[in-house]
Amino acid sequence: MSQLYGLLRFYLTRLFYRALGIRVNYWRRQVGELWHMSPDERGRSLERYLAEDPLHDACGGTISKLAEINRAPRMSKEVFREAAGGSEQQGSAKQVGSRFARHTAGTTGAPTHITLNRTELGQMLGVRDYCFRHHGIRLGEAEARIWGRPDKGFKARLRDFLLNRRVYYPTGTLAETEVESLVKSQSDYIYGYASLILEAARLIEQKGWEPPPVRCVICTAETVLPSQKRYLEQVLKAPVVEEYGATEFDIIAFECREGHRHLVNPWLVVEAGDGQCLISDVSRKSQSIVRYELGDALTLRVGSCALLGSFKYIDQLEGRSINRFAYLSESEKFHSSEFANLIDDYQKEHNEIFRFRIEQRSHAKFLLSVYPCPSTGAKHLKEYICDSLYKKYNCKIILSVDMAPTSKSLNTKSGYFIQNLNNINEQN
Repeated sequence: MSQLYGLLRFYLTRLFYRALGIRVNYWRRQVGELWHMSPDERGRSLERYLAEDPLHDACGGTISKLAEINRAPRMSKEVFREAAGGSEQQGSAKQVGSRFARHTAGTTGAPTHITLNRTELGQMLGVRDYCFRHHGIRLGEAEARIWGRPDKGFKARLRDFLLNRRVYYPTGTLAETEVESLVKSQSDYIYGYASLILEAARLIEQKGWEPPPVRCVICTAETVLPSQKRYLEQVLKAPVVEEYGATEFDIIAFECREGHRHLVNPWLVVEAGDGQCLISDVSRKSQSIVRYELGDALTLRVGSCALLGSFKYIDQLEGRSINRFAYLSESEKFHSSEFANLIDDYQKEHNEIFRFRIEQRSHAKFLLSVYPCPSTGAKHLKEYICDSLYKKYNCKIILSVDMAPTSKSLNTKSGYFIQNLNNINEQN
């Protein structure tokens, strides 16, 4: 009976998309066909998009050929917001007439509004369905969304019902109740913030509960360490994959079964030559987006894996570009990924799993927030990090450790390292 109900709910959600004029199946097939083309054939297909309806760069210049993209000026988020006319439309996928609006509060504190037509939203959802099916799930199957903000309004409940998802918030006074409800659900997959999925997994392990019968766990919006991923797979008994995306484009890269984070949207041109991620959407007509500064630092590689999307994949994802370096002095610095590597090594060596965030407020002084407290204690963790950095860089840091009594302070969507130094001209 539950299997039949799950099938009915899936078709109800897909019927909802069709009623909105969004052809998910059609666009998923288009995604697959484009990735099966040779690079030259796919390039000619994108050239046709530009020839029929050219884009405009940040200065208003016309872009009618692919070769013109990498010569165009960069588009900052401020320029994009001005070009969008300061739209006040809000909502994660709200219909406005024949268009849809997406909204993000933004990691920089300034909101960004995205306007999409049916074709553009259909392409995004087609990419999502293409990625999901690679891991044995389908867009529209029962989703357990583990998210940072509970939304209990009528509109939110109706939206979640139509999209066949249930939202869980596994922190605070109702954390145990939320997670108990999760394990009793018949969800097909889990989707959400890695930090909050870790919270749910920790409670499941502590209580000795059987995990929900999900086929896949998708981590988005936050960095997840290899040790944390292994822990999640052990507790939740399902493969854990990473998604990299943005509200402006939805999914940009998705992890294949072999662990490569492939570029998966065939209509996007992704540049990462100097570490800064720049994205152009060749098919977007509602808003021209050319060499858009996403604000993340990443490196791309070309491999031989053809399991999903492009041969190009994200090799290193370093998060917000403004948070790439930890400073010892005005002129001395090291890459902030050293902290993540050290803590990942520590967790593997001592069989510990905890969430963390490091904040720098002055030169060579750092605050490490950890939840829950590792069994080895704060002093042991502090000495491990300080000694390791001294051996590698011959530098001394002052590290304060906050064993957060609750996880609330770590429940914001951000990276593991926050740079709060002022008056530093960062050199890459």
